[in-house]
Amino acid sequence: MVCCVIFVIACNCDTRGANASFLTSCEIHGGQCVCYPGVGSRRCDACLPMYVNLTAGVGCTGLIWIIVMIMTMLIAEDSDCEDVDHDDDKDHTNDDKLDQ
Repeated sequence: MVCCVIFVIACNCDTRGANASFLTSCEIHGGQCVCYPGVGSRRCDACLPMYVNLTAGVGCTGLIWIIVMIMTMLIAEDSDCEDVDHDDDKDHTNDDKLDQ
């Protein structure tokens, strides 16, 4: 007769990174919890590489989205500057000499 010993690991999923629908259930062998996007580790308690800001019910934010948001803000700010008429900033004291 072959006998097997199965070790069941308690889920102990992190409520910030684990999908709330699966907090009490996890993989039987190894205890892997069901993580939100961008979240890793057995307990779903850490962001994966290139992800930050572990937030309950959401997961981790990808750095690419943060970079896109910053670039969008910078482009919008730059386009606001292009609308400014810079002719008023010139020194017009020598304009009379140019007309002669």
